[in-house]
Amino acid sequence: MRSHWKKAIVATALLALLAAFTGTAFARTAGYTGDGVKLQAGQSQGAPILIGLDLVGNGCPSGPRCFKNAKVENLSAVSWAYPNCPEILDSAFALHMTARVSKGSRHFHLSGPNFTYPQDQVVVDGSFSKGGKKATGWFTVEDAGCSTGQIFWVAKPD
Repeated sequence: MRSHWKKAIVATALLALLAAFTGTAFARTAGYTGDGVKLQAGQSQGAPILIGLDLVGNGCPSGPRCFKNAKVENLSAVSWAYPNCPEILDSAFALHMTARVSKGSRHFHLSGPNFTYPQDQVVVDGSFSKGGKKATGWFTVEDAGCSTGQIFWVAKPD
């Protein structure tokens, strides 16, 4: 009878350990944060431009199957400015959209209205490299003749 209980305890411990590793091996969402880089005059309001996004897929960000059916969600950025309209203080966007990430090039593209200020039109273009350990790209925001121009960014998994 004692041998039976020992086997049950060992089996339970092994299952608990396996469950702990399975959760990390099959993670589905990886958050990325980063900064604007190579900024042109007037693209920032003096503070760093910050960007965030979520990469969703099996084993993301660097699992072998991550980019098989990956998508990008919850893109947002803050502290950008319009160089040709410095009097406008809008400095945040959020895109409540989803974009597929291409398997081969690991590229994604989003375009749509800013959730925060719907009159703003936002375009984001990016890609993942180094097995998902880095994301790079650019974004633009336009509103009634005012434009950020292309603001380049680099982000890494949180």
